[in-house]
Amino acid sequence: MEIERNGTYTCKIVRINTEETDYLGTLTLDEEYTIRIEVKEVERKCFDEIKDVPYVNIVVKWEGKYVTIADCQLTEKEFRGRPNNAKIYLKYISSLLLVDYLWTPPQEIQFSGFSCSITEITELLGNYPYEIDYDQLLFPKVECNVKGNVVSKKVGHGFSYFVAPSIIYETDGMHVSMYGKIQYSGGREQSISELREVLHKICLFFEILSGEIITVNEIVFEQDKNSVKAIGFCNFPKSTLSGLQSSFDTRKYLRKSIFKVTDFGNNIGKAIATFYEIQNECMLACEAYKQILLDEEIKISTYNKFLKAMQVVEGFQRAKIDEVEKQAFHQKKNNILERMDDEEDKAFLQKYTNYNGQSFRKCMNGLTITSLQIISGLTKGQAQKTSKDIIDAIINDRDVYTHASKEEKPRLSIDKLQAVNYCYKTFFRVMVLSKMGLTEKLIRNRLLFDRKFVAFYQMLFGLKILKEDSYSDTGDFDNLMW
Repeated sequence: MEIERNGTYTCKIVRINTEETDYLGTLTLDEEYTIRIEVKEVERKCFDEIKDVPYVNIVVKWEGKYVTIADCQLTEKEFRGRPNNAKIYLKYISSLLLVDYLWTPPQEIQFSGFSCSITEITELLGNYPYEIDYDQLLFPKVECNVKGNVVSKKVGHGFSYFVAPSIIYETDGMHVSMYGKIQYSGGREQSISELREVLHKICLFFEILSGEIITVNEIVFEQDKNSVKAIGFCNFPKSTLSGLQSSFDTRKYLRKSIFKVTDFGNNIGKAIATFYEIQNECMLACEAYKQILLDEEIKISTYNKFLKAMQVVEGFQRAKIDEVEKQAFHQKKNNILERMDDEEDKAFLQKYTNYNGQSFRKCMNGLTITSLQIISGLTKGQAQKTSKDIIDAIINDRDVYTHASKEEKPRLSIDKLQAVNYCYKTFFRVMVLSKMGLTEKLIRNRLLFDRKFVAFYQMLFGLKILKEDSYSDTGDFDNLMW
């Protein structure tokens, strides 16, 4: 028997942090893979040792197996009975359960690496593990000679992956599918928080490629050549995802609009290194981007989403300070200070006049113009002229919603606000993918299959995506799968 979602299990609590115990308890795994533990009739001595600790590790024994629940947070405590002989009941919540793992202090819970599966993994990796003899698919001779091989690759920075075939023969035919895993080895033992950060980066990397929320579906940690299955180590509630039964992908259809690891070819290691640099420089932009994806996943559309899109623009464009502009600002400020005689005016100017980076208009112009050049092949002058009116409207509405202005009124309709959100989310992806090494032609070819972007792009800018060939090639994987 395995621990499953929406299940409650009676168990014995054998350790709470450094305290060895022998308490009865219940372990619950809810719809969203959140772990809840109730510890019954805790002794006063044990309670005094753990009551002020923000997070504890709990070890339980269930059906002869040891299970460790890491980083548990106390949510509720209850005293039952008389004051002098009260029975203490404690309730904890956690997001990580380790199956068949016995934690013993004082050692930390650490692992050398992991393998994991994420949503849309076969599409996002873009490797095809089959060889099919199409000559034998002609009628009336209906045969299919399918051969499968594991495709694997080391991509650097401790990462590797594989895609494997899955062929199931049945009485009335056969089911052909595939599955993949991403593997990571950091070369040393790492804590849970460090590995959680690695998973966060993996999800963000593939969210840039896909333009939608990516979540960890399954993870197995590695320690001393032993595998430890983890439950609940997920960055997004699984209950909101649709169609969890498909072997190919969770949404049950293939999309040529999704960028793939194979798009980078042999330069995937350089692409990952560039992605790390961008994430470090544009952390706020990346987090705002993830919030936009979350809003889209749960079908929320508000003015706050529009402001998040503007945070993406500012966060990306202001990642690196324009040293020439900064130096010119300070030079002009010093010149003005030298011409002033009043010491109070000098002190005021010195204190309240600072260089705050690019103006928001410059940020908007920079991201928009470069994106239009890549997507539609415009010159800088053409892109400036085409985008001027919509940028003016966006800046106006951003000021209205940010500063609650009573003098100005919003110019953009709800439909256009949604178009702005989607287009600038896509512009951010285009800029990041371009910096990571993808060609402009491939970026355009994939965006041609994003019908929502095509429509919104036409609505806002009156432009079409540049199509250089009659056939938009998006790579071998799409050609074989379609």
